[in-house]
Amino acid sequence: MNKDLYRLIYNRALRLWQVASELATAPGGTSGPSPTAQPPARACLHPIPFALWLTLGWVTITGIATAQVVADPHAPGQQRPTVLAAPNGTPLIHIQTPSPAGVSRNTYQQFDITPQGAILNNARTPAQTHLAGTVQGNPWLAAGTAKIILNEVNSSTPTQLHGSMEVAGARAQLIIANPSGITCNGCGVINAHQLTLTTGTPVFNTRGALEHYRVQGGAIQIDGLGLDSHSADYTALIARTVQLNAGLWAHTLQTTTGPATVALDGHPTASLPATPGDRPTVALDVSALGGMYAGKITLIGTEHGLGVRNAGQLSATSAPLTVTVDGLLENTGRLQSATDTQLNATAEVNNSGLISAAQTLTLHTPTTIDNRSGTLNAARLDITGARLDNRGGHIQQTGLQPLTLQTQHLDNQDQGHLGVLDTPAPASPATPTVTAPISNAPPTVTAPPATDPTTSPVAPTVPHLADGTLTLTQTIDNRGGHITAGGAIDAILTDLDNRDGTAALNRLTLQGQRLDNQHGILSLATDATIHTHTLNNAAGQLHANGTLDLTAQQLSNRSGQLLTTGPQSATLTIAGLLDNQHGIIASAANVLTLKTGHLNNAAGQLHANGTLDLTAQQLSNRSGQLLTTGPQSATLT
Repeated sequence: MNKDLYRLIYNRALRLWQVASELATAPGGTSGPSPTAQPPARACLHPIPFALWLTLGWVTITGIATAQVVADPHAPGQQRPTVLAAPNGTPLIHIQTPSPAGVSRNTYQQFDITPQGAILNNARTPAQTHLAGTVQGNPWLAAGTAKIILNEVNSSTPTQLHGSMEVAGARAQLIIANPSGITCNGCGVINAHQLTLTTGTPVFNTRGALEHYRVQGGAIQIDGLGLDSHSADYTALIARTVQLNAGLWAHTLQTTTGPATVALDGHPTASLPATPGDRPTVALDVSALGGMYAGKITLIGTEHGLGVRNAGQLSATSAPLTVTVDGLLENTGRLQSATDTQLNATAEVNNSGLISAAQTLTLHTPTTIDNRSGTLNAARLDITGARLDNRGGHIQQTGLQPLTLQTQHLDNQDQGHLGVLDTPAPASPATPTVTAPISNAPPTVTAPPATDPTTSPVAPTVPHLADGTLTLTQTIDNRGGHITAGGAIDAILTDLDNRDGTAALNRLTLQGQRLDNQHGILSLATDATIHTHTLNNAAGQLHANGTLDLTAQQLSNRSGQLLTTGPQSATLTIAGLLDNQHGIIASAANVLTLKTGHLNNAAGQLHANGTLDLTAQQLSNRSGQLLTTGPQSATLT
């Protein structure tokens, strides 16, 4: 078609004038001479007046593909884009002249993209595109190209994005804004350095620069073929709610939900009232078929009481995964990062899936962490919650960094595991070997070999962790559970229940009301400091390889084993009854000091490899043994 010579024909079906080739002679689109046709009407139009006609709506170039992208006729002229068709039928949108701040503002009454895609023309001269080959230059860009291409949709229905949106010419930030919602099914971008989908209303300053978004309602939904914006440097979803039923692939992803004023970087700056209507149940909902896959992922939920529910997969491949939500965090899928995973919730955290980090996993909530049947896994763990329910769950640290866990109550029953990944349960401490005297020399006591809770005859040695902290202000319930760590574990407790459980630690500091280790194994690679009212070690095993400082009102070691294998001192101070019937108290320390009101050692064994300093107001030793070896003396008071 001659660029300076056009034929205008009236399309009766569409009821508007259309541009046609100067050779066209009939509505059927045929060209060439016709004996029955009237002489063609010809008009010579210059590009600038023709562009003005397009702007005023006197002439519209339409087609099947462009019919779903319609400029808003009620918008100011400088905000109405020109919608054309590329040679292959792909919608070609001449964006409007940018403001001094570089923002091209384009307003539509419909902005639906078919699988064919659409081209937003940011080229001043003819440009090559992926979707339609070479396209003409945009006459609205005589003063320069746009930095931001804003597409505002005034519609009562959500925008449907089913194809790629390509920026022709200069790369720019692409924004789609529709307060009624946006649905993406197979959408993506080409030649855009940023993509923002929002249900917020854009707000500008006097220079025409975009300042922020006002979000009060609307949902963004990702379905079917998902969203692929990995070629853009940054992708943002900003809406009251976001629903993912398909995959989303991006380089850096920011998702912000809830009614709020939201800055251009996706961070909320102030709360706003929500649009009246039904209140959603969650802010971000990721179904089992949904997922987010990006180098870096940041999720922020601002609406109080609305949380995040993930049954799919959120995977950050090169930077942190960060979730901050003013409500519940529920995960039955996978939350994982190749670096750090940082989770903060104001309500409960429920995890029956996998939450992991190659480096540090930070999980903080002022309420309950429910990890029943779930897995928390990282090189370093930093977990804080009022209550931690790990029944049947796994909390695993794999690296050398400090472990930090703070909670008022830890429930680790039913084969719950907390500590070093895949550490086998420690073997039962060996019973000291007693050699009967054959002369006047005192009997000898061979202390049992040190039991390293992090080794196994068939498993490799687990790396030693840096000192960490397990701080609890109330209770640990480890009945039938497993707690294993190579770093220092400081526990401030009112109750430790390790019945039938296994706790293999490097160092233990316990202050509280009760330590119940019946049929349990409590093994320390170094020191143990235990100050408690009642210690029940009946048929249990308490083993320390370093200094032992044990203070209690009552100690039951009936049929139990209380052993120290290191050369450091061992001190047991029991104000009331020390019941060692059929039990063993043995120490390889240079000095074993035992002070008690009443020692019942019937059929029991009390062994010291060095000096034995025993003070008791009452002593019952029927069929029992009090043994010491070496040049040191035994003192009984």
